Amino acid sequence: MRLILPWNGYYTMFVAVCYYIYNHHIFSYIDYLTGKRLPKWKSSVLTFIINYEVFMLISQLQFYLIINWTIFAIFLVLEIAVIYRVPWTMSIFCGIQGAMIGLAFNFITRSGTALLVNQSLAAFDSRISHSIASLKPYPIAAGFVLAGFGFWWLQRKFNDWAEKEENPDKSMNLIFSLCLVLSLFIYLDLNLLIYFTPSNEPIIKLWGMKSGICVLIGYYIGISHIHTLTKLQHFERQSYTVRKELISHKILEEKLEKLAFYDILTGCQSREVAWTAMEHNYENGTPFYVCFADLNNLKPVNDHLGHDAGDRYLVAVAHALQDAAGSRDIVSRYGGDEFLLITAEDGIERVRAGMENAKWALKELSNSSEYPFELWVSYGIAFSGECGDLEGLMKLVDNRMYENKHRDKQERNSG
Repeated sequence: MRLILPWNGYYTMFVAVCYYIYNHHIFSYIDYLTGKRLPKWKSSVLTFIINYEVFMLISQLQFYLIINWTIFAIFLVLEIAVIYRVPWTMSIFCGIQGAMIGLAFNFITRSGTALLVNQSLAAFDSRISHSIASLKPYPIAAGFVLAGFGFWWLQRKFNDWAEKEENPDKSMNLIFSLCLVLSLFIYLDLNLLIYFTPSNEPIIKLWGMKSGICVLIGYYIGISHIHTLTKLQHFERQSYTVRKELISHKILEEKLEKLAFYDILTGCQSREVAWTAMEHNYENGTPFYVCFADLNNLKPVNDHLGHDAGDRYLVAVAHALQDAAGSRDIVSRYGGDEFLLITAEDGIERVRAGMENAKWALKELSNSSEYPFELWVSYGIAFSGECGDLEGLMKLVDNRMYENKHRDKQERNSG
């Protein structure tokens, strides 16, 4: 643009104000895309001064418009890379996008003005200086204002894009966006060749307006598609995160359930499970038998051989009781060295035989390399029908276990 006019200062100031609107919204949009909020004096004032001086310098050099806009786009890319210190992919995307939207609106306003005043597009080329040049600042200024508000609208239209983009500097969406804006900018830049023709045919001006409008529509469709893909990818990542959390919660729930209902050392069910099952049977009038088993001499094993040996003792007894139990029976670690085996009424003979087999199996393991001590248990059995409540039943079976324990010790001492 060459402003050789008596009102040169007025035109310069007028275009500067309009260019400021454009420049301010470009860098506000770049702040949003990069996630880097620069100080206003830097993103609005400093960049405006630099860019407007570059714009005026290029205009005064009387290059062809295709060269002007190419230089401006390259300068904008370099400026963003220096100021924001973002990867080149992001710098090129932001810079070319800024130039492309500015050029698209300038194409529309220059072509529209040429159509209104019945002048050729060549009259609005930056190398031309004649009477119509007094009108050139107006379409240029209008183009910058429209482009500025275009960026303002984009930021509000896609206001959740940056939040949903996991890594905007390395995203495949960014590569696609870059290819989109580069293609559209090159198309527009090449369309500036129509300013070389001196023809005043309306079709040429309409073609110029069509080029700007089609580029803006194509850009909006493409960027909307990319935004939708970004949202879908964001929701996919959220879904994956939720699935992971659900799996983690399920694993934690299973662990807590195991802690609550199972004894970790022996794998037997907990005291609470056994107690609840027996209460339930009493409430429903379901008869059952309970076998109360107690380890003998666990304390001396712990004292002389260590708790690791005592733990092995407990595990061996638990396995023996589980072998004696049926599929529907409950084997519970009732206390430190006490176990319960609860079976239905018809399972008592199997449990009696199983307990004798357990005592024999434990005797076979005794005084071996793995168990350098004697393993033996005493047990008592009671039927639920013998007592009217659970507390009475537990006292009964406990007394029988201790009676058997006393008899077992006497037999061993006499033997």
